[in-house]
Amino acid sequence: MSPTVVIAVIAGLLVGALGGFVFWGLPARGLQDDLRQARERPAALEGELDEARQQAAKAEAELQTAQGRLNEIEGDLAREREARGKLEAVLSQGRK
Repeated sequence: MSPTVVIAVIAGLLVGALGGFVFWGLPARGLQDDLRQARERPAALEGELDEARQQAAKAEAELQTAQGRLNEIEGDLAREREARGKLEAVLSQGRK
């Protein structure tokens, strides 16, 4: 074999090896990045879950406050209706 052919074969092997590394190496790195992101995702989801739980607890406290206020208002309304009924009864007795 002539030296030119040997050099061409060696150059071809090097180009092929580099091409193979690029062809198979880059997707493997991409998969490693995907795996790393998948491992980090649960921590982020736990943070979001904690935040959602805090918001739910806050909303529940506000709901309890609103229900208490509603009960107070309903009690006031019942007392007002009772007082109005008594007043109407007194007024109607005076007219007869």
